Amino acid sequence: MSTRKKNPKLDLPIKLIFTQKGVNFFLKNNKKLNKFVMADNTVQYGVSFSEVTPPTVQHMLLVDYIERIEIDRVEFTSRRSELVDLTKILVYGNFYRQFNDEVSQIILNSSLVKTWNRNNPSSIIDEKSSINETYLSSILEDGDIKKQILKEIASSIALDIKSDDKLLNEEKRIKLFLIERFVDGIRPVCWFVLHRFRNDENYKDVIKQLSEILDLYLNRSTIAEYLSLVIMELLTAGENSNLQGFVDDVYKGTISRQKLMTDPDTRNKLFQEMEKRKEFLTLAWTVGNPNSTSIGTSNRLKILIYSKGTVFDNMKDMVDESNASQQKSKKLSDFVDVVGSMNTELGMNYINYLDEACRKVSIRFKPFVYKIRNNSNSVICLDFHF
Repeated sequence: MSTRKKNPKLDLPIKLIFTQKGVNFFLKNNKKLNKFVMADNTVQYGVSFSEVTPPTVQHMLLVDYIERIEIDRVEFTSRRSELVDLTKILVYGNFYRQFNDEVSQIILNSSLVKTWNRNNPSSIIDEKSSINETYLSSILEDGDIKKQILKEIASSIALDIKSDDKLLNEEKRIKLFLIERFVDGIRPVCWFVLHRFRNDENYKDVIKQLSEILDLYLNRSTIAEYLSLVIMELLTAGENSNLQGFVDDVYKGTISRQKLMTDPDTRNKLFQEMEKRKEFLTLAWTVGNPNSTSIGTSNRLKILIYSKGTVFDNMKDMVDESNASQQKSKKLSDFVDVVGSMNTELGMNYINYLDEACRKVSIRFKPFVYKIRNNSNSVICLDFHF
């Protein structure tokens, strides 16, 4: 993992599309929403920024305000570090939220809470229970109870991390940081239950379940690294394909492919022309909404790249939405060679690592390609179901 210093701001033109919860919040606070025509031709409401701070984006994700993010550019290579950061922010944010949800389900459905609710029907504990956070903080700080509970949940995991010779020191530091980040996000009502029933005979069983789910999400966190690298490879392929298509249409073959791919001045000039004509490549993330009533959408993350070039058209014959069920036996490497810029050992390794890493941590990963009706865009979609 990289040890470079994170940018305090992401210098990217970004559109944030909100869930109904996000729309309601902004309207309630008299914030004006903009109307956007998205890359898939749908009309959505949200806000746009020329730059954003990572904590702001992640916070809005964690409170379920964000439904979709889109970035339109003619080239993405010069913003590689910002895109890698943004991808990690979104993936980690998605994991924090899902971990919190699963922990809440484990605790609120535990025998600790069920027994209490049977015996105290007038003061049941559930997801709607409101806990005074000032009071909670005071009782958890007394005797460092919160630290003790954290140790009970994570001590064996932390010990394994520290003694793992396969991990670099920076990787160990990140994993240890993530332990606290995951656990700190546990809802107040759950902390109250863990404190209130700490001496119950079934308490250790709950702690064991929490430790197992924490270990799973720590392992899932590696997906963020692999995914950011795969996205950049696909963006490079789409970027070069868009550029080649633009040159073919406008310059009719008068610029050689070698010059197009290797001469920075020529590329920059062409990118400027494409910017004026709005010949954009679009990168989008759609985030599963935990409040959605649609089956199978709450724990999903989709990354979509929209291109007017031929690269994704060529991939369509091998990875098509209409026969996606037949692709289960194929590996992503089966169609890597179709994308010229990805025909490298490094690019293939990134994709293979991502596919393998997803299988190991029980994440369903399915890539597919499709065309948008009444639109010149082809789309490659990386679909993750957690």
